[in-house]
Amino acid sequence: MQMHHLTVNCRETATALFKGSHSSFYGTNRISAAKESAVTIACDTISFNQEVDPVFQFDAGAGEIIFDTYSGQLPFDFMSNRYPHRLFNFVTTSGINATKIRIFGIGNAFQRSQMEEMKVVAIDGMPQHSWKNVIEHQYGKDLVFWLKNP
Repeated sequence: MQMHHLTVNCRETATALFKGSHSSFYGTNRISAAKESAVTIACDTISFNQEVDPVFQFDAGAGEIIFDTYSGQLPFDFMSNRYPHRLFNFVTTSGINATKIRIFGIGNAFQRSQMEEMKVVAIDGMPQHSWKNVIEHQYGKDLVFWLKNP
């Protein structure tokens, strides 16, 4: 599945599902999930074509963006693969951004620490090298993270 400059806006309790064994993303893909809505991208491998622009830009909202598996493999492996800076960009200039990001199978501090080191999370385009004061997170089977003070 290839996505070029994708824009997804889910409102209220809407859901969107993009599913395929491999997903390729080109350009900035804008995703917003309001209130109790959810956007799920289910794949076993994911690739990108750029190093400069944010890949996933999360606009104001309070829903959940889920990066899930297609058949059991990790969609992201931050220990083995390199990812672009600002892979996940939270936008706060257009309203409150309480979006939660869930990544399947990343349930440990080692992967999260590697995400910090690679600066894959940004706020308004500024890469975050430390989550301490700006990003909340929780572990379980998956990693869930969101802005500390939306």
